[in-house]
Amino acid sequence: MAEVQPFADERHRPFHFEGSNRRGALLVHGFPGTPAEMRMIGQILHEMGYTVNGILLPGFGSEINQLPEVGKDEWTREVEQAYTLLQSTCDDIIIVGYSFGAAVSLGAISRFDLKPSKIILIAPFWNVFGAYNIFIRIFGPLIWPIGRLFNPKMKVFESVDFHKESDITELSKTFEGLDLRDPVIQKFIKGITIPFSVLDELYKIGRDGKKFLRKVSFPVTILQGTKDVVVPPSSTAQLIQGVNLDYIELRGLDHHFIEQDSGHRELVQSHFSAILG
Repeated sequence: MAEVQPFADERHRPFHFEGSNRRGALLVHGFPGTPAEMRMIGQILHEMGYTVNGILLPGFGSEINQLPEVGKDEWTREVEQAYTLLQSTCDDIIIVGYSFGAAVSLGAISRFDLKPSKIILIAPFWNVFGAYNIFIRIFGPLIWPIGRLFNPKMKVFESVDFHKESDITELSKTFEGLDLRDPVIQKFIKGITIPFSVLDELYKIGRDGKKFLRKVSFPVTILQGTKDVVVPPSSTAQLIQGVNLDYIELRGLDHHFIEQDSGHRELVQSHFSAILG
């Protein structure tokens, strides 16, 4: 079998759109995503005159095999460097973080004392236990120290059902160009493992993001789909409890409503136009 290369397509690479009005936008993708999922927003902001940087975080995209070697320090540093680059040409910078990228954005702002004019968080991840069943939500935090001690490897795609079109459609976003109905490919995907240390870094960045959100002094807007099962509305409700921000709930939309093929471009564009004036 030929070597499997997820995220090999050009659209998964970082992108830069030069703007016309000295306003900048820094876009931070989700987990285990790439800049591809931020391109539609990038195009919308560019049409509004923004200079847009859609970054690729370390350990993602074609570097996914290096993910166990990086963590929140490298992720937040990448955001800081991209922000500094935008400062050289822009007087006003916003940061848009999607899912896991929302936590990374907040972590970078806190760590490096960044001063964006606004933050837009889309389906903001913060709780690594949030999307799991009640048993995991209750007992996960209790067994976490054991995971840190032994750092077991986990098969992250073991539960995928290749008889379900919905599972195949979801996986095709990661393993673009592969025949997901090929039994050999299916066996390869089900065998992919990641060490517990990666989940621990997700836990840390989510925890830090939640803490910092309560200290933010500049405008924050959250966009949340009501049908999101990755970052459920109930999880976001816990995140924003007691925080002064703008919360926009999008009826009937799931976790992937910002992606190019979602069919929701006009809706997303209207919200960004309203948020940014």
